[in-house]
Amino acid sequence: MQLTKRLRLFLFLSLGIGAAAPVLLQLRNPRFFSSFQKLSFWNLVIPFIAYFIVYAIDALRLKIILKPFDIHLPLTTRLENGILGSFYSNITPMAAGGQPFQIYHLSKAGVPHSIAGAVILVRYTEFLLTSIMMTFIGAMIYAHKILRLSDNILGGDRILFIGLGLYLLLTLLLLAIFLAPQKMEALLLKFPKFPKTPKISKKIKSTIHDFCEAIIFLRKKASWQLTADFLLGLMDLVLQAFSLWFVLRIISSDIENFPTTLISFVLLNSIAYFVPTPGGSGGVEGLYTLFFSTFSTFSAVDVGAVVVVWRMGSYYLHIGFQILILIFGKSSKNI
Repeated sequence: MQLTKRLRLFLFLSLGIGAAAPVLLQLRNPRFFSSFQKLSFWNLVIPFIAYFIVYAIDALRLKIILKPFDIHLPLTTRLENGILGSFYSNITPMAAGGQPFQIYHLSKAGVPHSIAGAVILVRYTEFLLTSIMMTFIGAMIYAHKILRLSDNILGGDRILFIGLGLYLLLTLLLLAIFLAPQKMEALLLKFPKFPKTPKISKKIKSTIHDFCEAIIFLRKKASWQLTADFLLGLMDLVLQAFSLWFVLRIISSDIENFPTTLISFVLLNSIAYFVPTPGGSGGVEGLYTLFFSTFSTFSAVDVGAVVVVWRMGSYYLHIGFQILILIFGKSSKNI
């Protein structure tokens, strides 16, 4: 292994340990450890498998949405794009690194930068639209729980409303780019100062133009592909929420029905991922524990143990798996 790869691995492991620290500290609570021991092996495996299936679905989504451009990538490359994109989301503050890496990964695999950017932007816009609709449904259903939750958070309801406001703002911004890419192109060409070198300036302008044209092409000529991608993206959310619902039922068989858990899952994620830690780690565990502890029959200690097991299967174990793909994956060796 080259020195640069050793340094990169050290950095990733350090970030992973730092992200796990908030969870490991909870194990010092004797009651927490007692609750933790009641959980079964399957409570760890099911979330891991559910998120693993998401990789396969995302590989299929990438195949579908690239087909109109007559671009065909190997299955291994498409899987790596989803797995490593998830990895960079998991290790970067507020999960911000996933989409930029996916664009970079696709471009290294031979996809033009403009098309790679358009595809990832459109998919992320679909995700945000789905999430924001469920978030506001959840906010209306659980208004009383959110207000109680805000009392236990530093900054209170201001933090919650700022998080939701930023989420909505980002969604509207990307939706505007999707619906009116020509105006976005005109805006980009008007304000920034391009390099004085004509060749570089021309290339940047050409990339911006091609990016906008790719968005227009997808919107006008690939409607069924976008529909299929949207539905498969919704399936991703369903699987992720199911993994949480499956583990939460350990606490009580009377846990909220699955559709309600799905809405709660999306609502909490829209807030938790604005926590400036790798993958929102610490914020996710805390918010989920506080939220589901508001159900009167649930002990906060029991909920905390369940959330930690779910996060181990859906997040921490996957970081280890993703590091292996990063080191030994075929196309990742060229990154």
